[in-house]
Amino acid sequence: MKKKVARVFLITLILVSVLAGAVAAAAYEVSLGHGTAADSLYQYGAEQFKKVVEERTDGDIIVNIYPGGQIGHDRDLTEGIQLGIIEMGLIGTEPLTTFSPKMAVINLPFIFRNREVAYAILDGEIGNEIIAPLEKQGIINLAWMENGFRNITNSVRAIDSPADLKGLKIRTPNSPVSLAIFKALQANPTPMNFGEVYTALQQGTIDGQENPLALIYSSKFYEVNKHISLTGHIYSPCVLLISKQFFASLPADYQEIVKKAAIVARDRQRAESMRREQSYVDRLKAAGAVINENPQLDLFIEATSNVWREFADQFGEEIYLKIKSFEPDS
Repeated sequence: MKKKVARVFLITLILVSVLAGAVAAAAYEVSLGHGTAADSLYQYGAEQFKKVVEERTDGDIIVNIYPGGQIGHDRDLTEGIQLGIIEMGLIGTEPLTTFSPKMAVINLPFIFRNREVAYAILDGEIGNEIIAPLEKQGIINLAWMENGFRNITNSVRAIDSPADLKGLKIRTPNSPVSLAIFKALQANPTPMNFGEVYTALQQGTIDGQENPLALIYSSKFYEVNKHISLTGHIYSPCVLLISKQFFASLPADYQEIVKKAAIVARDRQRAESMRREQSYVDRLKAAGAVINENPQLDLFIEATSNVWREFADQFGEEIYLKIKSFEPDS
C-alpha cells in the first residue's frame, strides 16, 4: 500500500511540474499519457483523438499528450486514471488483468485468427464483457486500439522453432500468461517494465524480447537485437482509457464528442497500423536486421496449445470457447 501511495504521489508531482506555468485557455485540459515512443502507433492514435476532440469542441477541450512514460508507464497511468489524477491513457492490456481477470484471455497465444476477427470480437459483446469490470473501479474504456501482432527478437540466433528459444532470456510483460507462453516455448521468460527493455538488451541482461513490429522499430530494439522472427504469437491491443471521475465532470454533449472521437481515432489508428506493417519489415531489413518471415508456426501453436488451460479459472472456459468459435457477420 505504501508503494502505491508513493507512486501516486510521484505521478502527482510530475504532473504539477509538467503543467506548471501553463495558462488554461480551455474549459477542460486533459493529460493523455502512454509509455511508448513519440513516433509509435500509440502516439498516432493519441494524436488522432486529440485532433478530433479539439476540432469538435472548438478548443474547449485541450488534450496534452505525454509519450515515453513522461507521466508514467502502464501501471502508474492506470492507477492515476483510477484515482482521477490523470485524465486519460493509452494502456497495454497485460497490466489490466488485475482489474478485470477476464482480460487475460486476450493475451493467449494464437487466440485470434486475424485482425478482422480480433476487431469484431473486441468491438462487440465479448469485448464489452471482458473490459466491463474496469468501470466499477473508476476507469472507462473508450476504444480498443492496437499495437499489432507480437514477434520475437534476440541477439543470439535466428528463431525458426521453439527449440531455438531454449534457454534464451526473453523479456515479457509482467503477465502470468506471457510467462506461461514462453516457458512452454522453452525460453527463460523475464518480466520487465517496458521502459527498461532497451538498456537491458544493450547490457546483455536479457537476450531478447517480444513486441509488435511497430514497437520494435520505434523503440530501436533492432539496434541491439539483430534477429527478428515473425511469430505473431499474440495479438496485442491497447485501450484508450479515461477517468470515470473526469468523464462525469464533462457536459453530456462533450461526453458524446469524446466517445465518438475515440471511435474515429481507433479506426484511423488501426488503418495506419496495417499500412505501416509491411513498411516496418522493409525498414528493419534496411537497418540491418535479419528477419525470418516464415518460422514454423505449426510448432509454436502446438507447443502453446495447452497454455489456456492454466488460466481457465481466471477468465472462464466459456469465454475462451466463444472466441475460438467466433464467426464474424458476413
